[in-house]
Amino acid sequence: MGTAMASPLQLPSLSACVPPRLAASVRADLEARQMKGQRAVGMSRRRVRDRCLELERVITGRFHSGSLGLDDAVKLFHKLLQVARPASISALNHILTVVSRAQGRGSALLVSLFNQIRMVRASPNKVAVAPDLHTYSIIIYTFSTMGCLHLSFAAFGLVIKTGFRVDDIVISQLIKGLCDSKRVSEAMDVLLRRMPEFGCTPDVFSYTQVLKAL
Repeated sequence: MGTAMASPLQLPSLSACVPPRLAASVRADLEARQMKGQRAVGMSRRRVRDRCLELERVITGRFHSGSLGLDDAVKLFHKLLQVARPASISALNHILTVVSRAQGRGSALLVSLFNQIRMVRASPNKVAVAPDLHTYSIIIYTFSTMGCLHLSFAAFGLVIKTGFRVDDIVISQLIKGLCDSKRVSEAMDVLLRRMPEFGCTPDVFSYTQVLKAL
């Protein structure tokens, strides 16, 4: 004689075990906790946004007034980077400009701060602030004037890799750096061949730089 298969154990639903009034109270409490958590998150985001806007105003104001020194610029850089939003790159560029003008320690520090901006962009836990074309222009100009053309061209390569549209300002900075380093033939190649390839029209400034270096 076959053995009857045991039927699966059926558990009563929660609503069947809990009195209706208590179940309604539990649901209301859970909804209240959820709303409270959402409000807390919203308040935290507003505080971060307000702090970000405050730092951007301070940096921009001091940059335009000429009162933003190197040490304060670096401190404000780290503070802003913690709460940065995409539009913060404008204020960060002001700081990079201040650092680029520093004597002695400017180059290594500039590279360090620039790389920190790029790392934040790649981090999933940070707001997506990223270098823009002006950021790269600052880097290229600084190293071109210092004679560190390998770093200028490395930054120019990042411009192309990132997908920015190369403009005549960026290329003119490379031409000036080449001319200052007496690499006139390379400057002429950039002027006459590379600029048209990127859709840029050589301007009077670029031609003047090459002619002066001849």
